[in-house]
Amino acid sequence: MQSMTGFGNAQGKKGKLDVSIEIRSVNHRFFSLKQSVPDALTRYEGDIERFLRQKVGRGSLTLSVSVKALHPPGPVLPEPKIVEEFLRRLRRLQKAAGIHGEVGIDALLGFPHLWNSVESDSHGIESWSIVRSILDRAVEDLVAMRRREGESIRKDIDARLTNVLKLVAQIQERAPVVLETYQKKLEDRIAALLTQRGLEFAKVDLLKEIAVYADKCDVSEELQRLTSHVDQFRKILTGEGPIGRRLDFLTQEMAREANTITSKCGDSKISSHAVEMKAELEKIKEQVENVE
Repeated sequence: MQSMTGFGNAQGKKGKLDVSIEIRSVNHRFFSLKQSVPDALTRYEGDIERFLRQKVGRGSLTLSVSVKALHPPGPVLPEPKIVEEFLRRLRRLQKAAGIHGEVGIDALLGFPHLWNSVESDSHGIESWSIVRSILDRAVEDLVAMRRREGESIRKDIDARLTNVLKLVAQIQERAPVVLETYQKKLEDRIAALLTQRGLEFAKVDLLKEIAVYADKCDVSEELQRLTSHVDQFRKILTGEGPIGRRLDFLTQEMAREANTITSKCGDSKISSHAVEMKAELEKIKEQVENVE
């Protein structure tokens, strides 16, 4: 079981390159990925996404890849051929615009794009294999954190499910008492009618009304379904892969049963237990929203 919240990073140096990768993950209904990679690696964005989809089922991911050149001691200058081509283009532009004067070396070397060519040359195709190996470690770090978060969520949900079952047991224990209390109230009412309508007629009325009330306030089916949903929920919690949507469905079903119990029983104690149950289910729902 994994949470959709996590962070992973990894760094590495090889040859003339220093690579750093960060991956952040937050809640999302589906898989979503935003990438920030050097220009020389944009051609591999599809490969990166396919790899991440194999490791992460759901979540909004943000990937940042930094590749820096480890220059040897001493000055590093642009390649002469690149400078010459840059100068030729500038002169053509100068002529077309009717601008007079010479372009000095100081002005020429002040163009950032000229220096970017140094970086681009260092970050060529050969850097992909390095980035790929470091990406493996960053994703492993992310998945490890998502699993730790998932285990924490699982324990919290399991404890709340235990509370739900305790409340189910309390309602089951209380339900017969509610019927007995209602029967006693009816018997008191019938006693006042004996002199007016006769004993046998009063007994028939009493039994009919008790039967109607018993059927109306019977929550045994709802309690049975709640218990079954909890069992299913716990089985899914121990499974692998994306399980968040199934848990969300079961949470809604349990909340529906709790609402039905509240509406069917007019007993204050049972209503109190049902409200407490709904509060636990609401907290479970909040946790499930972060499960992959």
